[in-house]
Amino acid sequence: MDDRVRQAAVLFERAIFGGDADPLDASARELDAAEAELAVARGKLMHARFLLLRDQAPDELGRFEHAARLYQALGDVRGEAEALFWVGCCHQVVRGDNAAAEPVLERSLELARQAGDKGTAAEALRHLGIAAHRAGHLDVARQRLAESTQLRRESGHLPGVASNLIGLAYIAGAQGRPEDARAHLAEATAIAQDHGAQRLLHTITEARAELSNMPGQSLPWHHEAMPSQRFGAHIAAGPRDHGIIAVPFDPDESWGAKAFHPVGGTVNGRLVRGTITPGNGGWTFQLTPMWMRDTGVAVGDDVVVELAPEGPQRGDLAEDIAAALEANPAAAAFWDTLAQFYRKAYLRWIDGTTRRPGLRPQRIAEVVELLAAGIKQRPRP
Repeated sequence: MDDRVRQAAVLFERAIFGGDADPLDASARELDAAEAELAVARGKLMHARFLLLRDQAPDELGRFEHAARLYQALGDVRGEAEALFWVGCCHQVVRGDNAAAEPVLERSLELARQAGDKGTAAEALRHLGIAAHRAGHLDVARQRLAESTQLRRESGHLPGVASNLIGLAYIAGAQGRPEDARAHLAEATAIAQDHGAQRLLHTITEARAELSNMPGQSLPWHHEAMPSQRFGAHIAAGPRDHGIIAVPFDPDESWGAKAFHPVGGTVNGRLVRGTITPGNGGWTFQLTPMWMRDTGVAVGDDVVVELAPEGPQRGDLAEDIAAALEANPAAAAFWDTLAQFYRKAYLRWIDGTTRRPGLRPQRIAEVVELLAAGIKQRPRP
């Protein structure tokens, strides 16, 4: 039982049998807060059922609106911002009514910023970006989603970052920026696979197909300076129910010598990401049991594979970063083994010194030190 409900029972006994009515108003406020939290939680479950099963609950919107009223009466700005976001989300996603959603989402954003709630602000910005995209206001949509993405990065909500990147890819495709679209989808794929977000991976696959079919658009997934390798293969059984693909070429010769090769590509047209590793019998590529289950590919299948290195490669780096890695072989070797998501995260942190160029050498030195120590992601301060 919630402590606030338990305390209300105690105060009831005290008021009835002891005649002490003073704490009742405070207890009622605590119960209102608990009721608002419960209404939001119940509404979110209803919303999830709609997203996954298309099971629309008639009282979903009412629960969120009730919570917003309670939070407003309590003076809880953060709570009201969250509840209003869900009101707007219900209008937009469940009822398809952007006209009703936008003013509520704008108010949610205003309150979230007032409360310093980056999470709700990011959600409101995302859905305002969706509304702008649907209305054909692509520059506004791009700005809203970019701001939401930055907030999600700051809060560590990486699957949310991937979700936003898919939207930014669609916007980039519509604006004739295929390279940006490719980069957004590549990063979204890396994040989704790192977090086992299969639903996101399915959405990314759909986005790739749709954007590739746009007139004049080409969205290659691989690093363009490195040729992809396409070959037929048989999936053999590996340890712990993994699938093993024997790689019929030497990636060191094709792409440069590395301890192992992070790659992305397709197996029978299904997006895949992983690592080509050396073994006694040559180079191999592993498929996880979850990936095989979700794609329908199985041990024993004959498949067509296309793989290429994930970027950015060392040859793509700014001269000062490349020189620093060249001077530290241990750091350079570890850089070569990183998935592109981690490489880009380090580069974004270094490039964040645009307005303070004096910091750039310090950040490069820190990144090289972390890489030499085998640390793939900069610890949060």
